[in-house]
Parts: sequence; structure tokens; C-alpha cells
Amino acid sequence: MRCPYPECTSPELDEGLTSCPSCRHPLKRCGETSCRSYNRPFANFCHRCGVPLAQAEFHWSGFRGGPQRLGLNPHRLPKPLLQSKLLPVERGMLKLGETCLSLLSWDDHLVAVAQSGRIEIVAPRHRFAERLKADGPLSCHPCIDASTLFVGRAGALTAFSLCALSLHEPKRQPRWVIEVPGRPTDALLALHNRLFFHLAQSSGQQELACLSRISSREPLLTRRLLVADRISPLAAERHRGLLFFLSQQGDRVFHHQIRLNDPALSVSSQRVPKLPASDLGHKPIAFWRDQLFATFGSQDLLCRIHPPQDPMKLSEDVKVFALNTLDERIEVSTTSLRFAHVAEHEDLPQGSRVVGQPVIFRDRAVALGFQDGRVRLFDLEGSHAHRELRVGEAGHAVTALASFGPYLAAGTSQGTVALYEVMPS
Repeated sequence: MRCPYPECTSPELDEGLTSCPSCRHPLKRCGETSCRSYNRPFANFCHRCGVPLAQAEFHWSGFRGGPQRLGLNPHRLPKPLLQSKLLPVERGMLKLGETCLSLLSWDDHLVAVAQSGRIEIVAPRHRFAERLKADGPLSCHPCIDASTLFVGRAGALTAFSLCALSLHEPKRQPRWVIEVPGRPTDALLALHNRLFFHLAQSSGQQELACLSRISSREPLLTRRLLVADRISPLAAERHRGLLFFLSQQGDRVFHHQIRLNDPALSVSSQRVPKLPASDLGHKPIAFWRDQLFATFGSQDLLCRIHPPQDPMKLSEDVKVFALNTLDERIEVSTTSLRFAHVAEHEDLPQGSRVVGQPVIFRDRAVALGFQDGRVRLFDLEGSHAHRELRVGEAGHAVTALASFGPYLAAGTSQGTVALYEVMPS
């Protein structure tokens, strides 16, 4: 097996490598027993045998993590939080020069996206650093699917091929730019060769639309799927090809489902009774085991929705939340962090305000970003003790959190991005 980078003159490579010892570029292994060739990161197909390459166990591919929007990194830390250390990763210390809008990951690379459209891509362990520039300012949270980064601004959606960045002469131009009739809002979601997005309309209503054939250089133009007073963020189940969301029309709330193997992309709708009206466009949503979790009304009621059953009201005063694989949930209220599965809470610092969404490291720890630039990590294994990080200069809010593998990334309103690796002490 040789190094897949054409400029590298390395001899045959040993098995089990994550980077080439000669050129130090990262490697990605083919899973076929008869092949097992090394490929470049971001490759979707093996360059030798042509079979699709298995995706990493988990990508932080969009807002609140993956399509389920759980706020969860399923990587289990080898030791409890208090027996671990957080080491700054030099390659992940970035200066965007503008508010950090989103932090994503793909194939163990960190992708930092600024509000202005500046994009920095680095590999924490390897010699890889690239920069892209999208026309800004960006108007929605970006996403990644099939090694393609999608961003949106008023009047247009743009796709960048990450695969093209690993060429001998990297190609940084967009794969395509598609005009859309409005301003994309909320968070993009790409799945099954389609890109779903919200559009703000001049009437004040919201529209859900879709681009098809997004892996090509000429995707099909937008399709209108639904128009409503308010449309919630999107959540999806990748393996079964199901897309879920909520909408509000007047004082009525509806539950919607789209089967992605349906060429017509028909939207099935069902009214959800006994829920207060809510500004769904600014409320978090998550999907877990055929159920949607979302907050409603002036009391910020966290509810579990599974039609045709009536919604189940779980908690009040839930500003943001996250779920792990055991249906244990973390709730952030006005004054405390609540560990709902054990009916306990931890008071938040007086006068401090949590910004953005919490991030869970499986059942080991939860991270919160604050308006004053601090990140706190709370132990989930009984003590609920915490550790604290300062990201950038004091007074600049933590605007983005992401986690993949053993890493935690944080970005601020000043454009500072800091990457930490959680390791046993």
C-alpha cells in the first residue's frame, strides 16, 4: 500500500496508520478486506477499488451535532471528567477575525465558519490547514454531508467540495452557487443527496424548501414543501431516511414527516393538540427513538411528541437542552443546569447567561458556553463538579460549541476558536 498523495515518494506503508510518516498527511482506510488501501480524508470512494468508504463513527456535521440535533458526542471519555486533563491543541487555535457562527467536523477535521463567510479547516493531529471564502454575511447555520460543506446567505446557497482541498493543487472555488428566492434562515440539513432549508418571506411567514441532486454541479432548483407562520428547526433519522419538523399556524401546532425515498417528498401532517403557541423558529428541537423533543410557550415547556399520542410535558423553564443515547437529558433553565434523569440541579453563576446549546460527552460530561467567554464542563457521573476554560478575551461570548472524538471546540463573538483534547491525567 502506497501513500495516496501523488507528491509523496514514501515506500510501502504499514497497516494501522492514521498519517503518512513521510509527508505527514492524514490517511483514511478502505474497509474492504480484499483492498484495505489508504485514501485521503474527505474521499467518498476508495481510489483503488471504487467502493464507498465508511463514514467516521460520528461527525459534528451541523447545528447541535448530527441530523438528530441531540447535542451529543457519542465518544466516551476514557476517564471521568475529574480524572482527565484538557490540553489545548495548537493547530486548533484560530483567529477568524469575525464572530464564529458555527463549528463543524468531518473526518476528524475541525471546520470553523465565521459570520462573514471566512472558513478555516484544520486537522488536529496532522499537517493540514486550508481556508475558504464564501460571500457573506451568512444568514444560517451551515452543514456538511458527503464531504461537502453547504453555507447560505441572502439570495443564495453555496457548496464547497472538501475532497478538492486534498488535491496536490487544492481547488477552493465553490462546486456550485444557486440563487434562492429569499434569505435562508435557521440551520441547513443535507441528507440523501438533498439540501433542506428555511426561507424567510416578506410576509413574515416561513417556507421550507429543498434542493435535489446536490452532489452534482447542477442541482435542481428549489422546491417549496411547506409555508407556515413558523417552522421549527429540522431533525432527521439518517438510516431510515426520515425528516421531522413542527410548524405553527395561528394557535395550532402541527407535526410533519417526510420520507426521503419518496420522489415527491410528500409532507405528512398531523395536528398536535394541547400545546401552547410558540415561536418555533427560535426553539431547539431534537429527535430520539421516534420522538421529537421541543420547547413551547412563554413557560418554555419541554415536551415529548409522538403522534398519535398526546404530547408529554416534561419540564418548565427549559431554555436549551441536550439528550444522550440513554434518554438522559440535560436542561438549562434560567438559573440552573438540571440533570433531569436524576432529578438534581447545579446552580449557574449568578448573573451569567448560557449562550448557545449544551454539548454532552456521552454519559461523562456536559459543556456549557457563557456570555462572558467561559466554558464550563460538568461531571455527569455523580459529583456534578465542574472545570472551567476561558476562551479568548473576557467579555466575548461563546457563540459556538462542538465536540467530536476526544475534542471540544469553542468559538467566540470575537472570532477566537480554541480546540481542546480531553485526555486521562
